[in-house]
Amino acid sequence: MVTKFQELQEHLTVRISQIRGVPEHELPATITALLQHTIQHIYSPKLQRIINTPEAALRAAEDSKMPGQASVYIPASDDIGFNIWFDFAKALPAQILNVKKIDIPLDDKTADEMSKSAGFLSLAHEQNADGNHILLPYVVPGGRFNEIYGWDTNFIAMGLLIEGNVTLVRSLIKHHLAEIQMYGRVLNANRCYYLTRSQPPLFIDLVLSYADHLSAEEFVREKALIESCIKAGIQEYEAMWTAEPHQTKNGLSRYFDPRKHFPPETEPGHFDPVIKPYADKLGISIEAYMQAFNAGEIENSELADFVMHDGAVRESGHDTTNALIGKAAHLNVVCLNSFLGKAEADIACLIESYFGGSLHIKNRITTAEEWRKKFEHRKQLMDQFLWNEKCGYFEDYDFIKGAFSAYISPRGLFPLWAGLASQQQADRIVSTLLPALEFPGGLASSDESSRGPVTLEHPQRQWDYPAGWAPHQILAWKGLERYGYHEEAQRLIYKWLFMITTTWLHTRTIVEKYDVVTSSQDFHAEYGNVGQGMDLHESAGFGWTNASYEIGLARLDSSYRDKLDRLISPDVVFDRSKNRDFY
Repeated sequence: MVTKFQELQEHLTVRISQIRGVPEHELPATITALLQHTIQHIYSPKLQRIINTPEAALRAAEDSKMPGQASVYIPASDDIGFNIWFDFAKALPAQILNVKKIDIPLDDKTADEMSKSAGFLSLAHEQNADGNHILLPYVVPGGRFNEIYGWDTNFIAMGLLIEGNVTLVRSLIKHHLAEIQMYGRVLNANRCYYLTRSQPPLFIDLVLSYADHLSAEEFVREKALIESCIKAGIQEYEAMWTAEPHQTKNGLSRYFDPRKHFPPETEPGHFDPVIKPYADKLGISIEAYMQAFNAGEIENSELADFVMHDGAVRESGHDTTNALIGKAAHLNVVCLNSFLGKAEADIACLIESYFGGSLHIKNRITTAEEWRKKFEHRKQLMDQFLWNEKCGYFEDYDFIKGAFSAYISPRGLFPLWAGLASQQQADRIVSTLLPALEFPGGLASSDESSRGPVTLEHPQRQWDYPAGWAPHQILAWKGLERYGYHEEAQRLIYKWLFMITTTWLHTRTIVEKYDVVTSSQDFHAEYGNVGQGMDLHESAGFGWTNASYEIGLARLDSSYRDKLDRLISPDVVFDRSKNRDFY
């Protein structure tokens, strides 16, 4: 392993010096510092998108998921944005880039029709120091994802704040602010086929993190932006997440996508097993059946239900998991209500800390106390409907059947991150979920029994055992620390970072998801594993996995980091019998 590190260090010395002009003698000498340096100076820049030339505009508008003519849509009221894109299009060969105006707000029918196409939705711009209007930069997750996503962006931004790239985080916030103002929500991502759905609501969490990162002097300059963001966050909360169809009769919320057709952005053949029996019955091809169903020419209530639940799965960000397939739209899910509870607490904190306890919004005054009461009310509802006293953790609730939807997942730890659990509940959650979900590489997306046997009829899903994902790790670390489980959090951080470090030394890349049971990058399900098989020259890692490494290092005790740099196995570090000197 030392030889591998020396090889990589020599290679990176040249590579980083070429890219960033970093003198060789200033490059880090330890493994973790070198990997973090690689993330900051090679990977992160590759995931940034700056649209400042016609060629860059065309690259942004094109979509490998749905190849075809590149189109960009700009709200009709945004003359500045339209002129920026129109000038780019004029400088390109004729009709290679279509620039179109759309009227907003979009009615449901228009949004549904537009969601069948791959058009790029232009977002925020501002005037620079030279007086020119420019499109703001943004970040993408990596691989085939060439847009600014919803919850991905929150985690990537956490890494950028650690890097000190506050300016880019500000741009990301402005893009999501623009989405709420134009479309009523932070979109799944800024493509037409994402117009009908959002992703886990983490906008206010990001705004609070950004505000807390500013100095007092910086906050004065940014106060108007922070105020606009709070108001937009409240708008999204009230008009979408806590209104029908997202809020159900019991007062809790669910994920829901109103589209009536199959999502066009999935890879060819993704839905073939679902559609085939119906196509065979009519004696037509799968493709012909799908086209007729999407056009409303074939009515099929069973497929309509499948599409409804599929949309909710995709809005959850967990696309896909057997925990949600075929039932997501009927569930008050623990994760969403935890996100909303955290948003309520964060809005209260922002109003209290930065606006004197009250804020004027539309025709009313809203107060920190009002939002604290909303948080307490949600906590009571979660205790009533989502807390499973018998099992000792919060579970998704099927409000149609009036029963828990049992599935052991790290999402059960999210109430700790949001502060929605009592200490007694937290103690039971930790004692129950960690033994079921903790593996050599960190937390698995579910336990094996919840996933069940893998068969043709019940295939492996990418958000199920044995996959481990960065957002689950990050929120679990923070939740455990919040309730006093420091050693447990440190152990999970160490395992995750050790897995990323050791696999990176061999493959020279960071991937979208890992097999945490075998501590490897060798995980295949559904859409593959972004980053797998790339070398250092091509790789940009994967956005939130890159960020998880930086977040983990920032939270890891120095004594553990020293052991990580020496590549001491977690088995040794956390086994007292093997590591007596440490204890």
